[in-house]
Amino acid sequence: SCVDGFVCLTGAPRVCFVEPGSTQDDGGCSTVVYGSCRTAIACVEQAGVSREVTQSAKAACSADAGGLWSDGPCPLLDLLGGCRSGCSVSRTTWYYKGGSYASAADVKTACEGHGEIFVTP
Repeated sequence: SCVDGFVCLTGAPRVCFVEPGSTQDDGGCSTVVYGSCRTAIACVEQAGVSREVTQSAKAACSADAGGLWSDGPCPLLDLLGGCRSGCSVSRTTWYYKGGSYASAADVKTACEGHGEIFVTP
């Protein structure tokens, strides 16, 4: 089962997601996630954006050979951390174990190097 505010998507494996349409609060930024695109090593969430931007992101994700679109947030399983840009309109790129970075510290260094905010799962 998942903790409050999360929903379980059944299948293999079972994954807990932030409940679609729920509000996340990181550093004073309250945003609603409108969609995410998962690839083999990362997942990008769009928040606080218009329906047109969401549809454009969905089309781009579908065009990527390994892209998997979700109308909700990224899966939380095996996350190291993420890089966020923006506040009321934001984009968060989450990085997973076994991907480009070996540790959360590596993700944090990369975020800071790009002028983005490091966020923990």
